[in-house]
Amino acid sequence: MTLYFVLPLAYALATVAGRATRLGGGEVALVWPAAAVAVIWLITVRPGGTRERAVHVSMLAILTFVMNILTGASPLLGAWFVLVNVTLAAVAVEILTYRRDEIVLRDPADLARLVAAVTAGSCCAAVLATAFLTTVTGAPVWETFALFAVRNGATALLGVAVWLRFRDVRWRRPQVSALGVVEALVVGSGTVFVYVWTFWLNIGVPLAFLTLVPAMWLALRYSTTVSTVFLTVAGAWIIFATLSNRGVFIVPDIQARALLAQAMVCSLTLIVLALSLFRDSRARLIAQLEDARDQADQDSELLGAVLDSIHDSVILVDPGREVVLQNARAADSGVAQQVVAASHADTMVVGAGETAPNLPRDVVVADESRVVELTTAPLSRHSRFTVMAFRDVTEQRKNAQALRQARDLFAAVLEAASEQAIVGTDPAGHITVFNHGAERLLGWTAAEMLGRTPMDFHYYPEVCARATEMGIPPGFDVFVRDVTPERAEISEWTFVRRDGTHAAVSLAVSQMTDEDGGCIGYIEVAMDITERKSAEKALADSEERFRLAFDTAPMGMFMFEVMPGRAGRITRCNQALGDLLGREPTDVLELVVTDLGSDQAGVGAGGLQQLLSLQIGQPCEAEMAFQRADGCTVWGAVSASIVAPPGSNPYGICLVEDITGRRRAEAELQHLALHDPLTGLANRVLLMNRIEHALAHSEREKSCVGLIFLDLDGFKAVNDTWGHAQGDEVLAIVARRIRDAIRPGDTAARVGGDEFAVLCPGAADVAQLHSVAERIRREVRRPVTLADGRTYEQLSMSAGVATSHPGTTAEALLHRADQLMYQAKRGGKDQVNTGRPSQEAAMMRAVRLVSDLDRALARDELVVHVQPIVNLSTGDCVAAEALLRWEHPEWGLLTPDQFLNVAEASRHMPAIGRHVLVEACRQARHWTGPLATAAVHVNVSFRQLEVGDLYTDVHDALTATGLDPGRLVLEMTETYAGLVANSVKADLDRLRDKGVRIAIDDVGTGFSGLVKIVDLPVDILKIDKQFIAGLQRDPRCDAITKAIVSLGASLGLTVVAEGIERGDQWDLLVEWGCELGQGFLFGRAVSEDQMSTTFGRADGSGSRSPEGAGPE
Repeated sequence: MTLYFVLPLAYALATVAGRATRLGGGEVALVWPAAAVAVIWLITVRPGGTRERAVHVSMLAILTFVMNILTGASPLLGAWFVLVNVTLAAVAVEILTYRRDEIVLRDPADLARLVAAVTAGSCCAAVLATAFLTTVTGAPVWETFALFAVRNGATALLGVAVWLRFRDVRWRRPQVSALGVVEALVVGSGTVFVYVWTFWLNIGVPLAFLTLVPAMWLALRYSTTVSTVFLTVAGAWIIFATLSNRGVFIVPDIQARALLAQAMVCSLTLIVLALSLFRDSRARLIAQLEDARDQADQDSELLGAVLDSIHDSVILVDPGREVVLQNARAADSGVAQQVVAASHADTMVVGAGETAPNLPRDVVVADESRVVELTTAPLSRHSRFTVMAFRDVTEQRKNAQALRQARDLFAAVLEAASEQAIVGTDPAGHITVFNHGAERLLGWTAAEMLGRTPMDFHYYPEVCARATEMGIPPGFDVFVRDVTPERAEISEWTFVRRDGTHAAVSLAVSQMTDEDGGCIGYIEVAMDITERKSAEKALADSEERFRLAFDTAPMGMFMFEVMPGRAGRITRCNQALGDLLGREPTDVLELVVTDLGSDQAGVGAGGLQQLLSLQIGQPCEAEMAFQRADGCTVWGAVSASIVAPPGSNPYGICLVEDITGRRRAEAELQHLALHDPLTGLANRVLLMNRIEHALAHSEREKSCVGLIFLDLDGFKAVNDTWGHAQGDEVLAIVARRIRDAIRPGDTAARVGGDEFAVLCPGAADVAQLHSVAERIRREVRRPVTLADGRTYEQLSMSAGVATSHPGTTAEALLHRADQLMYQAKRGGKDQVNTGRPSQEAAMMRAVRLVSDLDRALARDELVVHVQPIVNLSTGDCVAAEALLRWEHPEWGLLTPDQFLNVAEASRHMPAIGRHVLVEACRQARHWTGPLATAAVHVNVSFRQLEVGDLYTDVHDALTATGLDPGRLVLEMTETYAGLVANSVKADLDRLRDKGVRIAIDDVGTGFSGLVKIVDLPVDILKIDKQFIAGLQRDPRCDAITKAIVSLGASLGLTVVAEGIERGDQWDLLVEWGCELGQGFLFGRAVSEDQMSTTFGRADGSGSRSPEGAGPE
């Protein structure tokens, strides 16, 4: 209600006051305070609703009209000026309140808006007033417009400014000082003097501008409130002086006088308010800055206190990664700069889209010895400073990792311990853990057993019995009564499975405690020992059976210790061993195993010594000599091993089988096998063995081995004259004389019949051997007196002496000595032949050939040539025989007769045979034209059959070359065929099953060939060339050849004639039905490169003359 009374009253009084300022009794008012009140009125009621504002505008209009009529205005003028006054107030208020919730006057911007609003409202009102007065009274336009605009604008500006300022003032008691009072009095006096002198005294000098100086001083020195008070007083003084016709604005033109006064008031208002508001703004900003500084200081102190009270280390980092602020904990940590560096390195590897930087993350500092948890965030949205908070979590991470490992270990143990039943309970015995092993053992699932008690699967009678022993009722306490945190209870119990069966278990119960030592539950770990209990019973039964078997065994048995300090000490033996040793079993105990050995055999104690070095799992089987109590030596077949039973010390056990009788029989058999039964000398087998050992020793010692081959001259006459019995007596006497004549360490042997040999290892030279041979010869020449008294005086002996060279074999040495002996016989008998240089050269050549064979194999000097085999009916080449040649770098191309005998006696023959086999298959695989399906014949040596693996060699050659097995023919001589063992025969059968054909070469030259033709898987017979050479010249050759051809036809075998060199031989063989032929008539052996141009169809219609003669 106050608004409805106070504001209209103030407007009415302002109107009356304005009308009172008319100059000279005219209509021109010097000021119009009603304009300011109207603006204040509308500003005041603006917060109300639209309806309320409309009511007040209506009141303003009505009041304006009434006051105009009452103050002497005509009704038309009063009505029009209603529009003028309302427009001024409305326009000014709209501009003042445009996009503003509050209207204040605190800074120059507020003054600018106020000036703009008042100017706009005054101008609008002035336009309306000018339009009316110009039209109705004919007043001048610009003077009327200026009068209204300046008067209303100046009054409204000053009035509204004063109202706004005083409304915004917070009244408080000012702080007064003596200097301030003096200054105020001086300034006030000066200002009064200037204004009185300017506006009251009529000095005729226009000095109004001087009033700006004190006004500006007041504006800059004092507050806006003081300035508004000054403007109010100064404006009133100017108006009063003007109305009193005093001062500088007294001009004849009343309207000009009004404009000057109003302009002066308006100028003072603008200047003073502008300067005063600027000064207030500056003072306010300074105060705000001081408040902000004080607040910042307080905030800084508060922030420091807060940061220092934080348990984390906090730092502020500038863009250059320098620490500009840190709390006490960060300073004490000593790693702030390292954290900054680690954070920068960590940020560099974080890609786009990764975890936000303000989330905690771990970084490693202090040489990777400490782990800190770091959180980073920008200081503000647009700041380049970064806040980092970190804490040392090294121990936490270690504890967390240890906790995870312990948890994982516990889970893994529960999961992996499928062989152990693990049951966890709370202190009251309710099951909380029931692992997979418990499920397997008992048959219940964990879900079924959680919450139940172990009593549900324990054998109740057993629980009751244990409870009675403890003197407590049956229940869970029976299992945990004696369990403490330091002591677990381990005992054996019986579980009852879900299916009702029983299981014997070993149960360990331990207590779980918390940090305070309080019990939080129990862990029961049970292991099924049902099988172990059964095994223990079975073991006890087995031990009893073992004791009975040990003590009553017919074979000697004893046990001995292996532990250090008592190794070899016999702890137990049976009666059979006592009988073997001729002792009581109790006498054997506490002996060492080596005490049982016999030194007479040379291997007794030493053999038993190896029992002391046996390891667990290492068997020992040997034949050893034992000494009986009576001093005799007995032999036993020993089988010993170390036994390591679980839970006890290992021991040795030894079985001894009495083999004394067998050893004696074997010794006799061995002596018979290696010695001549007539003379007692070494036989050929023992001699060859000792030659080989002597040669091996000579290779190591770089010495020489000598061999003397002896043969009695004319011994056949002894047998023919006196009979074989006396002949044997003579041989025995000769053997004794040879044995007496040789050196210690030499070996005398009977090679066969009347042939003897003496091995002299370590011979110095041939002369020494010759001396030994001469001594033997002289001893043999002495007359021989027989048992019946007769004397034979014509006995003599021929001898051949040979020495070894590097690479010499036993067979080669014996052969050389044999050859030299025969040369001695051919030279007149009863002499010693040590060989001539030419013979030695031939033998040296053979030795060198053996050594050169190594190089020949490595350098592919051994090559394969082929000779055609033709169909005698058509002359077509249907096969070819592979023949070995040696391209010797020094001696040129060697044929087999120049080196093959040497190779056969060497270790290289199996390798040479494999080389020929592969090379022949390879060449045959690449034959083309008429030879594309031709067979290839490959000779197999006896050494290959004896030493090598024939089936593997042939299979590998066929696989490597891809040759069809049906195109391969293996040839063996008739002599070797008679020596084929069963294993080689099995290989030949397997090869024939693959398609490989077998041929017997040189048929007719052996003595057992016909038997092997039936026994072996033979496909082809090859007639020896010596029979072919005698055709039509020797009836015996004709008969043998024709018989072999007929034999082949009868057995269904293919017959090949070798050595065909004449056409008449060819014709005769065709006539007899021989299918295939081979010889110089059809072609010589040629290399692979010459084969395609040399082999072709033989001329079957011509004279069939040979291509040439000569050896292959």
